Amino acid sequence: MILESGLTSLVNLSLFLLHLTQQKMEIMQADSQYDKNKFMSDILQALHLKMDTFMYNLVHYTPYEIILYSWINACYTKGKTSDETIQLIYKARNILLLNLKNGLCNPPKPIDTSS
Repeated sequence: MILESGLTSLVNLSLFLLHLTQQKMEIMQADSQYDKNKFMSDILQALHLKMDTFMYNLVHYTPYEIILYSWINACYTKGKTSDETIQLIYKARNILLLNLKNGLCNPPKPIDTSS
């Protein structure tokens, strides 16, 4: 009888500890999600973008927002600060837009009409 009540108490304690562990993991995940949202919000604000407009464009597969989101997510995953990420995005945007060979802001190549 004492052995059974001891086992029951041990099982109940184990279940209770498991429950506490799961709750702590859920809280940690919620904190992590909050941190990621804050990280993204800070960056978008520095880039003068509104979160709701950015998200709308992202879910509608707008290329600029997809690129920005992938850059932001990669920096967050690597543990970069929001300031570091903003500087990296400024540099990456300049490279993407102003690259001399195939940047997006370069004039088109002339069409050969000699034939």
